[in-house]
Amino acid sequence: MQRVFIFALFFFTLCLTLAPQSSLASAELQLHKSNFQQPASPPAHDFGDNDPNVILALGDSITEGTPFVGRSETYPAHLQAMLGRTVINAGVGGARSRDGVARINGLLRRYKPGYVLIMYGANDVMERSAEEITKNLLTIANTATENKTIPILATVTPVDGPRIGRKNFILNLNEVITTKATESGYLVADTATAFGWEGQYLLSDGLHPNSAGMEILAQTYYEKILEAENENGGGGGGGGGCTIAAHGRLTGDWLIVLAGLFALFFLGRRGRNPHPAKNAEVITG
Repeated sequence: MQRVFIFALFFFTLCLTLAPQSSLASAELQLHKSNFQQPASPPAHDFGDNDPNVILALGDSITEGTPFVGRSETYPAHLQAMLGRTVINAGVGGARSRDGVARINGLLRRYKPGYVLIMYGANDVMERSAEEITKNLLTIANTATENKTIPILATVTPVDGPRIGRKNFILNLNEVITTKATESGYLVADTATAFGWEGQYLLSDGLHPNSAGMEILAQTYYEKILEAENENGGGGGGGGGCTIAAHGRLTGDWLIVLAGLFALFFLGRRGRNPHPAKNAEVITG
């Protein structure tokens, strides 16, 4: 009995003393590999039954990425690598802002994301006013907020070459998006400024970002997600230790549970069968 008690106590102590250090080492290794600061654990924002480790990227072909760039080169794929969280690519080629309004409720119910990234407008240009486009974007953001999902809007990416004629409209649209979204208390990822209106980040069609442009989009959204977490009390997740997160890290709480199970298991076996070698019991499952 004394051996069992010491065994269980050892596991409890190991969990409480070493688990945080292991988490730190893992984070440092990830930082070294990616050169990106890993976001704090889920903030104090009330996500309801949504998962703060799930991010929904909503938009048109610029979000979808393929077939203009490889699947691993899309900005949702880059962002997932930066964050170490699940980023769902819900982009649809040719989509308008009104399509996002029509889809948002179903996507929120299906994926229960903690964050939704909203980037529409490239296909709305020259079809409807900046005010109407922005109204649709805010409707999507409001729906997400009511769902306890944090929305982050984006300005429309620059154009070049055969589509340079849209530049002035996009400049006006981006100003309206930024002003109205900020007034409503929403964060805006200013992708146009991040691109610097440089054609080198676009494909020859003058619209779709190339691989380098996709990395810029990911970086811009990444910074806004960090800002959202800071605004919402980033570093929340008090509980100490680590948990089994979306990226599969084993944490202190689960180690404590495992220690308890080990202790109960050996106590039960010892009580039922003092000589387990003579009458071994096979345990499955």
